[in-house]
Amino acid sequence: MNDFYLQHPPYTKLELKTASIDGFNQLKAVYSSFDERKLFSLETSYWGCTYTRFEWLLEIQSHLYHHRAGLYTLLTCYRRNRLDVVLFE
Repeated sequence: MNDFYLQHPPYTKLELKTASIDGFNQLKAVYSSFDERKLFSLETSYWGCTYTRFEWLLEIQSHLYHHRAGLYTLLTCYRRNRLDVVLFE
């Protein structure tokens, strides 16, 4: 992952936003192409953890929410007042 981030550093908010949207669209396209057999086949990460593709999708979602909460916390700490953002609807 370090090599990836060294080769693809987002320098501006717009580049970060674009990279996030592009990544989401790529993930959506790949997962939309999976049939049930492929969705429940096992995949091993480069660090040796093995899950089905469906379980990996749940891990990706959890990781996204983890970073969303961290960003929200960081913003509220620096603004020192409430943000007009609803995290859960």
